[in-house]
Amino acid sequence: MTTANQGAQGRLRRWTLAGRLLATVVIILAIVLALVAMGRWLGLPDGFTLVASGVSGLALGTLGVHWATAPYYRKLQALRDGADSLQDRDFSIQLARDKDADLSELIDAFNHAARALNEERHDLYQRELMLHTIVENAPLALVLMGPNGRVRLSNRTANQLFGLTPQDAGSTFLEILERCPQAVRDAVGRGTDALVSFERHGREETFHLLHRSFTLNTIPHQMILFRPMTQELHREEVLAWKKIIRIIAHELNNSLAPISSLIHSARKVADRPDSAAQLERIFRALQGRLDHLLQFLEGYARFARLPDPDPHPIVWRDFLQRMQGLYAFQIAGNVPSHLTSVDEAQLEQLIINLITNAREAGSKDEDIHVSVEDRGVEIALVISDRGSGMSDEVMKRATLPFFSTKDTGSGLGLALCREIAERHGGRLELANRVEGGMVVTATLPKNIRMNEI
Repeated sequence: MTTANQGAQGRLRRWTLAGRLLATVVIILAIVLALVAMGRWLGLPDGFTLVASGVSGLALGTLGVHWATAPYYRKLQALRDGADSLQDRDFSIQLARDKDADLSELIDAFNHAARALNEERHDLYQRELMLHTIVENAPLALVLMGPNGRVRLSNRTANQLFGLTPQDAGSTFLEILERCPQAVRDAVGRGTDALVSFERHGREETFHLLHRSFTLNTIPHQMILFRPMTQELHREEVLAWKKIIRIIAHELNNSLAPISSLIHSARKVADRPDSAAQLERIFRALQGRLDHLLQFLEGYARFARLPDPDPHPIVWRDFLQRMQGLYAFQIAGNVPSHLTSVDEAQLEQLIINLITNAREAGSKDEDIHVSVEDRGVEIALVISDRGSGMSDEVMKRATLPFFSTKDTGSGLGLALCREIAERHGGRLELANRVEGGMVVTATLPKNIRMNEI
């Protein structure tokens, strides 16, 4: 094929649909006119000539329309096939593009959309693969349940923990729990976050149980997580025991050394006739050291013996006014008038500890404010002061048992406050005030539910 012929065919392919139809009409008109002229030249009847010319024009018109629309029909058919492929999630399809102006932009748009969908599917696949790998290799057990309680997803750790097999597909989580220890069934049944311990592989293990709910594609789901805590708790337990022993040993040494010295002095002056006054001073000093030691040990015993809350309804304003008779502070804001069920004795201890801390931090009594805020499902007991506040590093550790920045501190005041709040089903939050001082918030649920220890 010559270059001239290729160029001519290329120009024909570049014709628009309107150009093809116009060329068809012109050619047909020319042929019809030629047939009419030929009929008259041959002397044929006019009626016959017109009918023959009309039939010929109709036949030629049909062929011409087919010639004009055939390329577009093939391309539209290709577009329809491409749309079917997209519907079947085959996004790799690409349509051949030629230089026809009528459909080239449509084909380009289709190819661009198909490429974008293919790239998006590839990205989604990579993200799903990464998420699946993370979930499968996570050190915590994950179980996802649908609205009917049936297990929809479980990772490798959960399969090992609960002994899940392919035969368990379609089972409810309650059915799976039937073969678990009673402690696990009870903890899951309560529906709250908690620590749960049970025997596994011949030794007791502890897990942090977490409940989470969310909606996926308008369908409610529930996720349960079991995080292994045995090693962490053992490490923390060892560290706690070391710190307790160190603090108690330090306090005992500080008390027993002076006591030993005072007893030695008492023996020396016991036989003197004028030793009564001196012995009295020695015994008073001994009594002081013993009282200090007893107070120190009582603080630790009180923390260890903290019972579960025994909640009873209280009227907040009456409660705070009774507390004002024991300690000086200001009642701030509007105190809620409704009743709240709390353990009154434990809440008194919480407020006393926080007011004592505020005073020891240098706050004046008139700058210590106690307020009660109604926050919907929660009640917030807020104690603020104008003391020295805390650094960020100290604040992170302030509620840990036995942590203290004071030479004579036991490190149990804020730890006991946090324990009281958490046993009421709430939490304790610390923050520095912008103008100086601290604000401590004990958030308590209106409907108390005691946490498991």
